[in-house]
Amino acid sequence: MSARNGAPRAAGAARPPTGTYGAPGAVMEPSARIDPEFRKLIPPLDPDQLRGLEDSIRHWGNRDSIVVWAGHNILLDGHQRVEICRRLGIPLKLPAEIDLPSRAHAELWVVENQLRNRRNLTDDQRALLMVERYERLSKLAKEERARKAASVRWRDGECLSDASSDKHRGSKRDTRAEVARGAKLSERRFRYAVEVKKAPDLAEKVFAGQLSLVEAMREKRTRENRAMLESISTRKAKEIAGLYDVIVIDPPWPVQGQIPLNEIFISSELPHYPLMTLEQIKTEIGAYLAEHLCPDAFVFLWTTQKFLPDALKLIEAWGLKYRGLFTWHKRGGPKPLNQPIFNSEHAIYACRGAPEFVDTKAFWTCFKAPRGAHSEKPEVFYEMLRRVTAGRRLDMFNRRKIKGFDGWGYETADEDQSPGGPPVCAQAVQAHAP
Repeated sequence: MSARNGAPRAAGAARPPTGTYGAPGAVMEPSARIDPEFRKLIPPLDPDQLRGLEDSIRHWGNRDSIVVWAGHNILLDGHQRVEICRRLGIPLKLPAEIDLPSRAHAELWVVENQLRNRRNLTDDQRALLMVERYERLSKLAKEERARKAASVRWRDGECLSDASSDKHRGSKRDTRAEVARGAKLSERRFRYAVEVKKAPDLAEKVFAGQLSLVEAMREKRTRENRAMLESISTRKAKEIAGLYDVIVIDPPWPVQGQIPLNEIFISSELPHYPLMTLEQIKTEIGAYLAEHLCPDAFVFLWTTQKFLPDALKLIEAWGLKYRGLFTWHKRGGPKPLNQPIFNSEHAIYACRGAPEFVDTKAFWTCFKAPRGAHSEKPEVFYEMLRRVTAGRRLDMFNRRKIKGFDGWGYETADEDQSPGGPPVCAQAVQAHAP
Protein backbone atom coordinates (compact mmCIF):
# COMPACT_ATOMS: atom_id res chain seq x y z
CA MET A 1 0.00 0.00 0.00
CA SER A 2 1.35 3.37 -0.98
CA ALA A 3 2.00 6.04 1.64
CA ARG A 4 0.87 9.62 1.09
CA ASN A 5 2.41 12.96 1.95
CA GLY A 6 5.91 11.79 1.22
CA ALA A 7 6.00 8.80 3.59
CA PRO A 8 7.82 5.83 2.00
CA ARG A 9 5.96 2.57 1.61
CA ALA A 10 7.88 -0.29 3.19
CA ALA A 11 10.40 -2.05 1.01
CA GLY A 12 8.79 -5.11 -0.55
CA ALA A 13 5.31 -4.23 0.73
CA ALA A 14 4.14 -3.33 -2.75
CA ARG A 15 4.68 -5.27 -5.90
CA PRO A 16 7.54 -3.78 -7.91
CA PRO A 17 6.82 -2.54 -11.42
CA THR A 18 6.73 -5.41 -13.88
CA GLY A 19 9.89 -5.86 -15.89
CA THR A 20 11.89 -3.48 -13.75
CA TYR A 21 13.23 -5.37 -10.79
CA GLY A 22 12.74 -9.04 -11.57
CA ALA A 23 12.84 -11.62 -8.79
CA PRO A 24 14.17 -10.83 -5.31
CA GLY A 25 17.94 -10.71 -5.38
CA ALA A 26 18.14 -9.71 -9.05
CA VAL A 27 20.21 -6.75 -10.15
CA MET A 28 18.09 -3.72 -10.92
CA GLU A 29 17.42 -3.22 -14.60
CA PRO A 30 18.49 -0.03 -16.40
CA SER A 31 14.82 0.97 -16.79
CA ALA A 32 14.89 2.43 -13.26
CA ARG A 33 15.91 5.93 -14.28
CA ILE A 34 18.56 8.17 -12.81
CA ASP A 35 17.24 11.60 -13.70
CA PRO A 36 20.12 14.08 -14.27
CA GLU A 37 18.20 16.96 -12.68
CA PHE A 38 17.52 14.94 -9.54
CA ARG A 39 21.12 13.72 -9.49
CA LYS A 40 22.44 17.28 -9.56
CA LEU A 41 20.67 17.99 -6.27
CA ILE A 42 22.84 15.44 -4.44
CA PRO A 43 26.36 16.47 -3.35
CA PRO A 44 28.79 13.84 -4.65
CA LEU A 45 30.89 11.76 -2.30
CA ASP A 46 34.57 12.61 -2.16
CA PRO A 47 36.99 9.89 -3.41
CA ASP A 48 37.61 8.47 0.09
CA GLN A 49 33.90 8.31 0.89
CA LEU A 50 33.17 6.67 -2.46
CA ARG A 51 35.88 4.05 -1.92
CA GLY A 52 34.51 3.37 1.57
CA LEU A 53 30.99 2.85 0.23
CA GLU A 54 32.20 0.56 -2.53
CA ASP A 55 34.30 -1.50 -0.09
CA SER A 56 31.28 -1.85 2.19
CA ILE A 57 29.04 -3.01 -0.66
CA ARG A 58 31.68 -5.49 -1.85
CA HIS A 59 31.97 -6.95 1.64
CA TRP A 60 28.39 -6.79 2.93
CA GLY A 61 26.33 -6.38 -0.21
CA ASN A 62 23.69 -3.69 -0.58
CA ARG A 63 21.78 -3.72 2.70
CA ASP A 64 19.58 -0.63 2.18
CA SER A 65 16.61 -0.18 -0.07
CA ILE A 66 16.74 2.52 -2.67
CA VAL A 67 13.86 5.01 -2.89
CA VAL A 68 11.94 5.76 -6.10
CA TRP A 69 9.19 8.17 -7.06
CA ALA A 70 6.03 6.04 -7.28
CA GLY A 71 4.51 5.85 -10.73
CA HIS A 72 7.54 7.46 -12.40
CA ASN A 73 10.30 4.93 -11.64
CA ILE A 74 12.82 7.74 -10.96
CA LEU A 75 15.45 7.36 -8.26
CA LEU A 76 15.13 9.72 -5.31
CA ASP A 77 17.75 8.18 -3.01
CA GLY A 78 20.54 5.66 -3.46
CA HIS A 79 22.19 6.94 -6.65
CA GLN A 80 25.73 6.03 -5.65
CA ARG A 81 24.67 2.58 -4.44
CA VAL A 82 22.79 1.91 -7.67
CA GLU A 83 25.76 2.93 -9.80
CA ILE A 84 28.18 0.77 -7.76
CA CYS A 85 25.87 -2.26 -7.70
CA ARG A 86 25.21 -2.08 -11.42
CA ARG A 87 28.92 -1.86 -12.13
CA LEU A 88 29.81 -4.74 -9.79
CA GLY A 89 26.75 -6.91 -10.58
CA ILE A 90 25.62 -6.94 -6.94
CA PRO A 91 21.88 -7.50 -6.24
CA LEU A 92 19.72 -4.63 -5.02
CA LYS A 93 16.84 -4.82 -2.55
CA LEU A 94 13.35 -4.08 -3.79
CA PRO A 95 12.74 -0.33 -3.64
CA ALA A 96 10.71 1.77 -1.31
CA GLU A 97 8.29 3.98 -3.22
CA ILE A 98 7.08 7.48 -2.39
CA ASP A 99 3.96 9.14 -3.76
CA LEU A 100 4.56 12.82 -4.49
CA PRO A 101 2.13 15.18 -6.26
CA SER A 102 4.56 16.79 -8.69
CA ARG A 103 8.11 16.90 -9.96
CA ALA A 104 8.73 20.02 -7.88
CA HIS A 105 7.71 18.11 -4.74
CA ALA A 106 9.91 15.18 -5.74
CA GLU A 107 12.94 17.45 -6.16
CA LEU A 108 12.21 19.09 -2.81
CA TRP A 109 12.07 15.63 -1.21
CA VAL A 110 15.54 14.85 -2.59
CA VAL A 111 16.96 18.05 -1.08
CA GLU A 112 15.32 17.53 2.31
CA ASN A 113 16.39 13.89 2.39
CA GLN A 114 20.03 14.93 1.93
CA LEU A 115 19.76 17.45 4.77
CA ARG A 116 17.98 14.95 6.99
CA ASN A 117 20.06 11.82 6.41
CA ARG A 118 23.50 12.74 5.01
CA ARG A 119 25.99 12.84 7.89
CA ASN A 120 29.05 13.57 5.77
CA LEU A 121 27.97 16.94 4.35
CA THR A 122 30.27 19.91 4.86
CA ASP A 123 28.83 23.14 6.24
CA ASP A 124 29.24 24.71 2.79
CA GLN A 125 27.28 21.88 1.15
CA ARG A 126 24.58 22.11 3.80
CA ALA A 127 24.35 25.86 3.23
CA LEU A 128 23.78 25.37 -0.52
CA LEU A 129 21.18 22.69 0.16
CA MET A 130 19.40 24.95 2.66
CA VAL A 131 19.27 27.71 0.05
CA GLU A 132 17.90 25.18 -2.47
CA ARG A 133 15.23 24.10 0.01
CA TYR A 134 14.38 27.70 0.95
CA GLU A 135 13.93 28.74 -2.69
CA ARG A 136 11.88 25.68 -3.62
CA LEU A 137 9.57 26.05 -0.61
CA SER A 138 9.11 29.73 -1.45
CA LYS A 139 8.24 28.89 -5.04
CA LEU A 140 5.73 26.20 -4.03
CA ALA A 141 4.15 28.54 -1.47
CA LYS A 142 3.81 31.27 -4.08
CA GLU A 143 2.16 28.87 -6.52
CA GLU A 144 -0.22 27.69 -3.80
CA ARG A 145 -1.22 31.26 -2.93
CA ALA A 146 -1.84 31.98 -6.61
CA ARG A 147 -3.97 28.83 -6.92
CA LYS A 148 -6.05 29.77 -3.90
CA ALA A 149 -6.46 33.34 -5.09
CA ALA A 150 -7.75 32.06 -8.43
CA SER A 151 -10.36 29.94 -6.66
CA VAL A 152 -11.87 32.78 -4.62
CA ARG A 153 -15.51 33.55 -5.56
CA TRP A 154 -17.09 36.95 -4.98
CA ARG A 155 -20.70 38.22 -5.05
CA ASP A 156 -21.80 41.76 -4.32
CA GLY A 157 -18.37 42.58 -2.91
CA GLU A 158 -18.48 39.64 -0.47
CA CYS A 159 -16.05 36.75 -0.54
CA LEU A 160 -17.97 33.45 -0.75
CA SER A 161 -14.84 31.30 -0.32
CA ASP A 162 -12.74 31.06 2.78
CA ALA A 163 -9.66 30.16 0.71
CA SER A 164 -8.24 33.63 1.29
CA SER A 165 -9.05 33.86 4.99
CA ASP A 166 -6.28 34.23 7.55
CA LYS A 167 -6.62 30.70 8.82
CA HIS A 168 -5.78 29.35 5.36
CA ARG A 169 -2.84 31.63 4.64
CA GLY A 170 -0.43 29.47 6.55
CA SER A 171 2.32 30.52 8.90
CA LYS A 172 4.60 33.43 8.16
CA ARG A 173 7.53 32.49 5.91
CA ASP A 174 10.88 32.16 7.59
CA THR A 175 13.40 34.90 6.86
CA ARG A 176 16.85 33.90 5.62
CA ALA A 177 18.32 34.70 9.02
CA GLU A 178 15.81 32.37 10.70
CA VAL A 179 16.52 29.64 8.16
CA ALA A 180 20.26 29.98 8.78
CA ARG A 181 19.80 29.79 12.55
CA GLY A 182 17.51 26.78 12.20
CA ALA A 183 20.18 24.98 10.19
CA LYS A 184 22.90 26.03 12.67
CA LEU A 185 24.66 28.02 9.97
CA SER A 186 26.03 31.53 10.23
CA GLU A 187 24.06 34.18 8.40
CA ARG A 188 27.18 35.05 6.40
CA ARG A 189 27.60 31.48 5.19
CA PHE A 190 23.94 31.35 4.21
CA ARG A 191 24.24 34.72 2.44
CA TYR A 192 27.32 33.51 0.56
CA ALA A 193 25.44 30.38 -0.48
CA VAL A 194 22.58 32.51 -1.86
CA GLU A 195 25.03 34.53 -3.96
CA VAL A 196 27.17 31.59 -5.12
CA LYS A 197 24.08 29.68 -6.23
CA LYS A 198 23.59 32.42 -8.85
CA ALA A 199 26.79 31.17 -10.51
CA PRO A 200 25.95 27.50 -11.27
CA ASP A 201 29.51 26.49 -12.20
CA LEU A 202 30.87 27.79 -8.88
CA ALA A 203 28.00 26.24 -6.91
CA GLU A 204 28.75 22.92 -8.60
CA LYS A 205 32.38 23.12 -7.46
CA VAL A 206 31.33 23.89 -3.88
CA PHE A 207 28.86 21.00 -4.07
CA ALA A 208 31.70 18.72 -5.21
CA GLY A 209 34.02 19.96 -2.44
CA GLN A 210 36.42 21.53 -4.94
CA LEU A 211 35.92 25.07 -3.62
CA SER A 212 34.90 26.56 -0.32
CA LEU A 213 32.06 29.06 -0.23
CA VAL A 214 34.53 31.82 0.62
CA GLU A 215 36.68 30.96 -2.42
CA ALA A 216 33.63 30.73 -4.67
CA MET A 217 32.33 34.07 -3.39
CA ARG A 218 35.71 35.68 -4.06
CA GLU A 219 35.71 34.31 -7.61
CA LYS A 220 32.14 35.53 -8.17
CA ARG A 221 33.05 39.04 -7.03
CA THR A 222 36.11 38.95 -9.29
CA ARG A 223 33.93 38.09 -12.27
CA GLU A 224 31.41 40.79 -11.41
CA ASN A 225 34.17 43.36 -11.00
CA ARG A 226 35.71 42.43 -14.33
CA ALA A 227 32.33 42.44 -16.07
CA MET A 228 31.51 45.86 -14.67
CA LEU A 229 34.85 47.34 -15.71
CA GLU A 230 34.70 45.77 -19.15
CA SER A 231 31.07 46.62 -19.84
CA ILE A 232 30.43 48.56 -23.03
CA SER A 233 28.60 51.38 -21.27
CA THR A 234 31.40 51.83 -18.73
CA ARG A 235 34.09 51.80 -21.41
CA LYS A 236 32.19 54.34 -23.52
CA ALA A 237 31.86 56.69 -20.57
CA LYS A 238 35.56 56.41 -19.83
CA GLU A 239 36.55 56.97 -23.45
CA ILE A 240 34.61 60.22 -23.46
CA ALA A 241 36.19 61.33 -20.20
CA GLY A 242 39.60 59.91 -21.08
CA LEU A 243 39.78 57.93 -17.83
CA TYR A 244 41.98 54.90 -17.16
CA ASP A 245 41.88 52.16 -14.57
CA VAL A 246 45.53 51.19 -15.06
CA ILE A 247 48.42 53.42 -16.15
CA VAL A 248 51.97 52.17 -16.71
CA ILE A 249 54.60 54.91 -16.85
CA ASP A 250 58.12 54.44 -18.20
CA PRO A 251 59.40 58.02 -18.16
CA PRO A 252 62.50 59.14 -20.05
CA TRP A 253 64.65 59.64 -16.96
CA PRO A 254 67.42 62.26 -17.32
CA VAL A 255 70.30 59.77 -17.43
CA GLN A 256 72.32 61.57 -20.10
CA GLY A 257 75.16 63.64 -18.65
CA GLN A 258 74.54 62.32 -15.13
CA ILE A 259 76.70 59.18 -15.22
CA PRO A 260 79.86 59.74 -13.14
CA LEU A 261 83.10 59.21 -14.99
CA ASN A 262 84.11 56.30 -12.73
CA GLU A 263 80.95 54.34 -13.71
CA ILE A 264 81.94 52.27 -16.73
CA PHE A 265 79.11 50.20 -18.20
CA ILE A 266 79.75 46.97 -20.03
CA SER A 267 76.91 47.61 -22.46
CA SER A 268 75.53 51.13 -22.42
CA GLU A 269 73.53 53.05 -24.97
CA LEU A 270 72.38 56.61 -25.19
CA PRO A 271 68.60 56.90 -25.07
CA HIS A 272 66.68 56.61 -28.33
CA TYR A 273 64.08 59.16 -27.21
CA PRO A 274 64.12 62.74 -25.83
CA LEU A 275 64.71 62.98 -22.11
CA MET A 276 62.70 64.86 -19.48
CA THR A 277 63.93 66.58 -16.35
CA LEU A 278 62.64 65.40 -13.00
CA GLU A 279 60.59 68.58 -12.73
CA GLN A 280 59.01 67.95 -16.13
CA ILE A 281 58.18 64.39 -15.16
CA LYS A 282 56.65 65.61 -11.93
CA THR A 283 54.50 68.41 -13.37
CA GLU A 284 53.56 67.20 -16.84
CA ILE A 285 52.89 63.54 -16.04
CA GLY A 286 51.32 64.60 -12.75
CA ALA A 287 48.87 66.87 -14.59
CA TYR A 288 47.94 64.04 -16.94
CA LEU A 289 47.32 61.66 -14.04
CA ALA A 290 45.17 64.23 -12.26
CA GLU A 291 42.95 64.51 -15.34
CA HIS A 292 42.87 60.97 -16.71
CA LEU A 293 43.25 58.61 -13.74
CA CYS A 294 40.09 56.95 -12.39
CA PRO A 295 39.15 57.55 -8.73
CA ASP A 296 40.12 53.91 -8.05
CA ALA A 297 43.10 53.05 -10.24
CA PHE A 298 46.53 51.41 -10.38
CA VAL A 299 49.76 53.14 -11.41
CA PHE A 300 52.99 51.29 -12.21
CA LEU A 301 56.06 53.54 -12.46
CA TRP A 302 59.18 52.00 -14.01
CA THR A 303 62.51 53.09 -12.58
CA THR A 304 66.13 52.04 -12.40
CA GLN A 305 68.19 51.68 -9.23
CA LYS A 306 69.59 55.20 -9.72
CA PHE A 307 66.20 56.91 -9.86
CA LEU A 308 64.36 54.78 -7.29
CA PRO A 309 64.51 57.52 -4.57
CA ASP A 310 63.24 60.10 -7.07
CA ALA A 311 60.49 57.75 -8.24
CA LEU A 312 59.23 57.32 -4.67
CA LYS A 313 59.11 61.11 -4.27
CA LEU A 314 57.11 61.36 -7.51
CA ILE A 315 54.55 58.87 -6.25
CA GLU A 316 54.04 61.05 -3.18
CA ALA A 317 53.95 64.28 -5.22
CA TRP A 318 51.26 62.82 -7.50
CA GLY A 319 49.05 62.05 -4.50
CA LEU A 320 49.31 58.28 -4.92
CA LYS A 321 49.66 55.61 -2.25
CA TYR A 322 52.74 53.39 -2.40
CA ARG A 323 51.84 49.71 -2.31
CA GLY A 324 54.89 47.72 -3.36
CA LEU A 325 57.70 47.08 -5.82
CA PHE A 326 57.79 44.73 -8.79
CA THR A 327 61.23 43.57 -9.90
CA TRP A 328 62.30 42.48 -13.37
CA HIS A 329 65.22 40.05 -13.12
CA LYS A 330 67.31 40.43 -16.28
CA ARG A 331 70.02 38.24 -17.73
CA GLY A 332 72.57 41.01 -17.61
CA GLY A 333 72.91 44.70 -16.96
CA PRO A 334 75.26 47.63 -16.39
CA LYS A 335 78.40 47.01 -14.32
CA PRO A 336 79.78 50.14 -12.62
CA LEU A 337 83.41 49.97 -11.53
CA ASN A 338 83.75 48.12 -8.21
CA GLN A 339 79.98 47.69 -8.07
CA PRO A 340 77.64 44.74 -8.61
CA ILE A 341 75.93 44.06 -11.91
CA PHE A 342 72.64 45.91 -11.91
CA ASN A 343 70.60 43.18 -13.59
CA SER A 344 67.23 44.33 -12.32
CA GLU A 345 64.70 47.04 -13.03
CA HIS A 346 61.74 48.01 -10.94
CA ALA A 347 58.14 49.08 -11.30
CA ILE A 348 56.69 50.86 -8.28
CA TYR A 349 53.14 49.73 -7.65
CA ALA A 350 50.94 52.58 -6.38
CA CYS A 351 47.27 53.42 -6.47
CA ARG A 352 44.65 56.09 -6.19
CA GLY A 353 41.61 55.21 -4.11
CA ALA A 354 40.98 51.52 -3.45
CA PRO A 355 41.19 49.49 -6.70
CA GLU A 356 41.07 45.69 -6.57
CA PHE A 357 42.93 43.09 -8.58
CA VAL A 358 40.63 40.68 -10.38
CA ASP A 359 42.99 37.69 -10.05
CA THR A 360 45.82 37.13 -7.60
CA LYS A 361 46.80 33.54 -8.42
CA ALA A 362 50.51 33.11 -9.24
CA PHE A 363 50.87 36.87 -8.88
CA TRP A 364 54.54 37.42 -8.08
CA THR A 365 56.39 40.67 -7.40
CA CYS A 366 59.53 39.31 -9.05
CA PHE A 367 59.71 37.86 -12.55
CA LYS A 368 62.38 36.82 -15.05
CA ALA A 369 62.35 37.90 -18.67
CA PRO A 370 64.93 38.46 -21.41
CA ARG A 371 65.97 41.98 -22.36
CA GLY A 372 64.46 43.46 -25.53
CA ALA A 373 65.18 46.61 -27.47
CA HIS A 374 66.52 49.60 -25.61
CA SER A 375 64.28 50.48 -22.64
CA GLU A 376 61.55 48.12 -23.89
CA LYS A 377 59.70 46.42 -21.07
CA PRO A 378 59.03 42.66 -21.19
CA GLU A 379 55.79 41.18 -22.49
CA VAL A 380 55.48 38.98 -19.40
CA PHE A 381 54.85 42.15 -17.35
CA TYR A 382 51.98 43.20 -19.60
CA GLU A 383 50.58 39.66 -19.69
CA MET A 384 50.47 39.78 -15.90
CA LEU A 385 48.63 43.13 -15.86
CA ARG A 386 46.12 41.95 -18.46
CA ARG A 387 45.34 38.99 -16.20
CA VAL A 388 45.14 40.74 -12.82
CA THR A 389 43.49 44.01 -13.84
CA ALA A 390 40.44 45.04 -15.83
CA GLY A 391 39.09 48.18 -17.43
CA ARG A 392 40.93 50.66 -19.64
CA ARG A 393 44.73 50.55 -19.54
CA LEU A 394 47.34 53.03 -20.73
CA ASP A 395 51.06 52.60 -21.34
CA MET A 396 52.89 55.96 -21.22
CA PHE A 397 56.10 56.36 -23.22
CA ASN A 398 55.69 52.88 -24.63
CA ARG A 399 58.19 51.63 -27.20
CA ARG A 400 55.75 49.43 -29.11
CA LYS A 401 52.06 48.69 -29.50
CA ILE A 402 50.88 46.52 -26.61
CA LYS A 403 47.76 44.38 -26.61
CA GLY A 404 45.13 45.59 -24.16
CA PHE A 405 46.78 49.01 -23.65
CA ASP A 406 46.32 52.41 -25.23
CA GLY A 407 49.60 54.01 -26.21
CA TRP A 408 50.92 57.43 -25.19
CA GLY A 409 54.41 58.54 -26.07
CA TYR A 410 56.88 59.92 -28.54
CA GLU A 411 57.70 56.54 -30.05
CA THR A 412 54.09 55.34 -30.30
CA ALA A 413 52.37 55.23 -33.66
CA ASP A 414 49.80 58.03 -34.15
CA GLU A 415 46.82 55.65 -34.19
CA ASP A 416 47.71 54.41 -30.71
CA GLN A 417 47.82 57.84 -29.08
CA SER A 418 45.55 58.41 -26.10
CA PRO A 419 43.87 61.71 -25.14
CA GLY A 420 46.40 64.43 -24.37
CA GLY A 421 49.49 62.38 -25.18
CA PRO A 422 51.21 64.17 -28.05
CA PRO A 423 51.37 67.69 -26.53
CA VAL A 424 53.39 66.55 -23.50
CA CYS A 425 55.81 64.63 -25.66
CA ALA A 426 56.10 67.56 -28.04
CA GLN A 427 57.17 69.73 -25.13
CA ALA A 428 59.73 67.13 -24.17
CA VAL A 429 61.08 67.04 -27.72
CA GLN A 430 61.38 70.82 -27.82
CA ALA A 431 63.05 70.98 -24.42
CA HIS A 432 65.73 68.48 -25.40
CA ALA A 433 66.16 69.20 -29.08
CA PRO A 434 69.83 69.57 -30.04
